[in-house]
Amino acid sequence: DKPKNVVVEKTLEPDVWVEPKIVFTVEADEITKKKDSKYLSLRFPRLVEWGRDKQAVQATTVKELEEMYGG
Repeated sequence: DKPKNVVVEKTLEPDVWVEPKIVFTVEADEITKKKDSKYLSLRFPRLVEWGRDKQAVQATTVKELEEMYGG
């Protein structure tokens, strides 16, 4: 079953949902969005660390990313 905190379009849903266990910290030069798209991208993403002391429910949400982007 899809986790309650996950937002995804019906056409992009996977066949299998995997329980999140590892949280990655990622840095990027910027958050971008193409004119014709509603999707955000990270420009030059870099893995900073993983696992540390955060749980999956503490990860940044799509809504939070949109707010960081300004939209």
